[in-house]
Order: sequence, then C-alpha cells, then structure tokens
Amino acid sequence: MAIALMFGVQAVDLRTHVIAGHYDARMCLSPATVELYTAVRKVVAQPPTSTRPYIWNDNERSFDEHIARISSDIAAGGLIVQAVENILSR
Repeated sequence: MAIALMFGVQAVDLRTHVIAGHYDARMCLSPATVELYTAVRKVVAQPPTSTRPYIWNDNERSFDEHIARISSDIAAGGLIVQAVENILSR
C-alpha cells in the first residue's frame, strides 16, 4: 500500500505538469482526494512544490524511509487512514 501511494502521488504530480504546467497537484485534485495527497506528502515530509514532482531524481534518496513512514502511519491509523476514511464517508 505504501508503494502504491508513493507512485500514485508521483503520477498525479506528473499529470498535473502536463495539464497545468507545474507539479503541485493540490489545485487539480478533487476536495476528497487532495486530502489523501496532502496526507501522504506530510507523512513523508516532502511538501508539494510547483517546481518538482514527488520523485525528481531517484538517486537523491532511498525510499525505504518513505515506505516505512507511510506504513507506520497506516498501522497507527494516522493521517493517511483518516484521509481514506473521509473519502469513503463522502
């Protein structure tokens, strides 16, 4: 699930660049999904920016830490779980 969320965020960033000319997908997502996008970005401590997608250069960092952070957040019922619950309750 952690890896799927990571690459979902990446895909949305890249698609936003094609559509809007920048990488900050918050402006292109629905109110329901922007909360999940923001939660993942917050958990991995990688805030959205208009100049770079989530993964800019995969040699810059190891993603083990991101996978662990997302997995821990999910296991603890944290921000990501709350965002998913909000999506499902709408």
